Amino acid sequence: FFKLMEKMGRIPETRYAVCVSKDGGLSEDRLELERAIKRYDFEAAERYLQQLKENVDDNLLTRQYIIRMDALIEFRLGRITKVDFAKRLEDALRQTLPEYEQYLNRKKIFPFTTIELMILVNLAVAYRKLDKIKQSIQLYEMVLCCLDTKYVGEPDNIKMLVAVRNNLAM
Repeated sequence: FFKLMEKMGRIPETRYAVCVSKDGGLSEDRLELERAIKRYDFEAAERYLQQLKENVDDNLLTRQYIIRMDALIEFRLGRITKVDFAKRLEDALRQTLPEYEQYLNRKKIFPFTTIELMILVNLAVAYRKLDKIKQSIQLYEMVLCCLDTKYVGEPDNIKMLVAVRNNLAM
């Protein structure tokens, strides 16, 4: 496992579930947080994120997820700038891919996790808002290539595909 992860350029995290409660089950707060985000109710999302921080385990993937959601909520509530939003998303991505940029210029598909792909989509949006159109399109193209391989299961694949195509159409 460790040799395979090293060969793929991945950090060998042995726990794969994101936001597992301290008693071992998946956190209901994560579902509520994501529902609030979908409703654009960022005040409620902030409350669920705080509960999530208090009630989940502290593994690498959970930290990455929390950094992403915190950045998204703070940006949507107008508390951080576009530059800060992009920087926080990059920080979230670097949790599992310290040198993520090297994978964007390859012709091969890199096995990004679903959370990493979501961060890349958010980062593409941030770059577009910063008028870094070339970087934004590069990220969207990488995500689309990954989604086309179908290694990300349903319904995440379809949700991200719709988000990317909608954002590219803007």
